[in-house]
Amino acid sequence: MKTISNYGGLEYVFITLRRDSISIKDALKIDQNIAQAIIKHMPLRGKELLFLRKQLKLSCAKLSVELKGTFDASTLFKWEKKKDDRLSPSNEMFMRIFFAEQFNIEVKASTKALIPDSKDNKLEYAA
Repeated sequence: MKTISNYGGLEYVFITLRRDSISIKDALKIDQNIAQAIIKHMPLRGKELLFLRKQLKLSCAKLSVELKGTFDASTLFKWEKKKDDRLSPSNEMFMRIFFAEQFNIEVKASTKALIPDSKDNKLEYAA
């Protein structure tokens, strides 16, 4: 067994591989599970935005278009570049709702759900 830590640049994600290799299907499922956990439970920092954007296969420019110009590409890039900085509460709520819609994830319309506490959560997956 092998454990991959810091998966996707996220220090709280650990993947345990039971075999020497992993299928594309398993990898995609893990990525989807991580995206869902981020959207539902994790504070949104630059690292999380980068991970979620890449899951949608969008550049910052294309994400800006999807956001109907609410944030321009340079703003999104700036957020991602500051990997450990959390978004402001209003921006975090907006982005969480946007990504929840893209991934077909239901989130509660409460402040606690849209701006989760910053906890030392650990996400673990096995493949």
